Amino acid sequence: MKKEKQENPALINVIAPIALEFQPASMQLGENKAKGYGIIRYAADNEYGWLAKLTNIPNAIVSITYEPLDTEEMISVMDSNITAAKKRMTDATKQSEETRAEKEIRHSRALLERMDDRNEAIGMVSTVVLPLSAEESFEKVERKARSTVKKIAGRMRVLVNMQKEAYKQVSPAYIPQRRIRQVAGRVMPLSTLLGGFPFSKSGINDGSGYYFAKDDAGSILTLDPWKRQGDRTNSNMAFLGGSGAGKSTKMKDLLTDEYMMGSKIIVIDPEDEYKEQCRILKGDWLNAAGGAGCHINPLQIQMIPRDEEDDYYKDEGFGMGPLALYLKHLETFFTLYMPDMDDYLLAHLKKLLIEMYQKRGITFETDISEIKNEDYPIMEDLVHLAEEHSEKFKKSGETGENYYSRLALLLWDAAFGADAFLFNGSTTLNSESQYICISTAGLMDASDRIKRTQYFNILTWAWKEISKNRKERVILVCDEAYLLVDPELPQSLIFLRNAMKRGRKYEAAIWVITQNIVDFLGEKVKAYGQELLDNPTYKILMGADGANLEKLVELYRLTEQEILMLEAKKRGQAILMMGAKRLKVKFEIPDYKFQYFGTKGGR
Repeated sequence: MKKEKQENPALINVIAPIALEFQPASMQLGENKAKGYGIIRYAADNEYGWLAKLTNIPNAIVSITYEPLDTEEMISVMDSNITAAKKRMTDATKQSEETRAEKEIRHSRALLERMDDRNEAIGMVSTVVLPLSAEESFEKVERKARSTVKKIAGRMRVLVNMQKEAYKQVSPAYIPQRRIRQVAGRVMPLSTLLGGFPFSKSGINDGSGYYFAKDDAGSILTLDPWKRQGDRTNSNMAFLGGSGAGKSTKMKDLLTDEYMMGSKIIVIDPEDEYKEQCRILKGDWLNAAGGAGCHINPLQIQMIPRDEEDDYYKDEGFGMGPLALYLKHLETFFTLYMPDMDDYLLAHLKKLLIEMYQKRGITFETDISEIKNEDYPIMEDLVHLAEEHSEKFKKSGETGENYYSRLALLLWDAAFGADAFLFNGSTTLNSESQYICISTAGLMDASDRIKRTQYFNILTWAWKEISKNRKERVILVCDEAYLLVDPELPQSLIFLRNAMKRGRKYEAAIWVITQNIVDFLGEKVKAYGQELLDNPTYKILMGADGANLEKLVELYRLTEQEILMLEAKKRGQAILMMGAKRLKVKFEIPDYKFQYFGTKGGR
C-alpha cells in the first residue's frame, strides 16, 4: 500500500494563500500572520550540522539561497567587508564592539587565504526566515524563531518595507530577490554551507560491523562501534529513556551481534533481564547477592582505572605502587559501607589495613601479579587485627576513645554477620566465559548502603577483566546505572567515569543504561554524572517525559522536533547521536533474533 505523504500547512499557505496583505514589517497570508526576517550575521566558527536547528523551527519557512561569486566580485565584496569592519572597530565605544569587528576582519582575511590556497568555491548566501501562525499564537512562534537563530550565534532583523520581497524569496514561484541579496546576503564558502546540513538520509555503512537501525528515510545504518575515526573516539554507549521505550530490547539485540563478532560481554543485571540470554548463549550467570562462585574479596588488590587529570586516586606518599593506590580505593569502599565514619576512624582504619597487608608480606613495592586469590587477607582478618589493637589499647591504660573497638564493632557484620556472605572470603569469581551476567537482583531489597558498596566491589572486579588483555574486546553493560549514584559519595561515578575514559586503551567499551537521567545531573554529582552521559560516542535517546526529558533537552540541546519525538514515546524509535551526527532512527529487529533474548523484559 502506498504510504500517504503528510501535508505541510505552512508551505501550502505560502504557495497558495487565500489572501495577501503586506505591511511595512509584517504580512497577512490568508488567516495567518507572518513576518519576514533576514539573517545578517552568522557564527564565525560553525560545527557540522549547524543549520539543523534553523531549518527545523516549528511553524516557520526558511529559505536559503546560494549564488556563486566570481573572483573579481569576491575580492570587491571582501574588501568592502574588511573596510566596514575596520571603521566599526575605529568608531567602537565598547570593547565588545571592537572585539567583534576585529574578529570579522580576521575571518575575512582567512577566507581570502582559503580562496588562494585551496581554490575554494565562495558564494553569496541569503537566508530568509518567515515565522507563520494564527494571530493569537504568532508572538510565541516569532520568539521561538529569534531564540533559535541566537542559539546558532546568528543575528537577524525584520526586513522593513521588504515584506513582499521576503514572501517572493521563500515562495517557489519566484526567482531570488535582488533587494534581499543586498540586505541579507553574506559571503560564505560552499563547504561551510553544505556542512550546515546534517546529510544523514543516505544511510551509513562502516564497511564492517552489523545492521544497527534505519533512519527516517528508510536507509540502513551499518555500524561498527569499534571503529575509531574522526569524532568517533571511543566505543562507549549511553541508552537513555523512560521505561517501556525499548532500551532492553535493543541492548539485547546489540549484545547478540557483539557476541557473534567475538566480543566478551559482562552485564551487571539488577532485574535478571539478561539471565535467559546469558544461558542461551552458553554464558555464566552469577549471583552477586551471595551466590556460590561469585564472591569478590574487596581486600584483594586490583589495578585501578585512573584519569590522568583527576587527583582523587593520588599518591598517598608511598610511591604510587598498586597497594598505595588501592588504599585510596578501599577508602571509598569502606566509606560506602560505613557512611558515618569520621576522619579519625578512617585514619585508624588505614593504619590497620597497612599492617594487615604487611603481615601477609604485601608492601608498597610488592608485585601483585604473582599473588594468588587465597593469599590475600579477608575481612575477618581485619576485624581480628582491630580486636587485637583494641585489647592493647585497653591494657595500656590510655584515655580517650578506643577507635579500634569501634572499627571491630562496625566491621563485625561484614566479617561474621549478615553481610559476610558478600564481603568475607577469598575471590571465587573467575569466569572465562564469553558472556558473563552478574545478577544483583537479590540486592534490591537491601539498603542503599549495601547495594552501592557491592556495586562498587563488582565494578572493581569488572575493570580487572577489562584491563587484563589489551587486545580483547570487552563490553561492560551497567543496567539501571542510577544505582551507582550517591550524592554524598560520588566516587563510584568517578570510578566508572575513569573506566570510560581509559577503556579505549584496552579495547573496552562501557555501555550505560538508565531511565533516571535526573539522578546523574544532581547538584552534588553533576561534575561526574554528566561526563558519563557526555563521554560515549554513541548516545541513544528514547521516549521520555517530565524532569528526565527536561534534562535531556538541556544536556543535548534538542530541537523542537526532537523533543516532540521523545514525548511521543513510540516504541523502537530513537534519536541516535553518533559523534557530531544526529539521526532519527527506528529499530527493526528480525524475528529470528528474539529466540536469543529470553522472555523476561526486552520484548
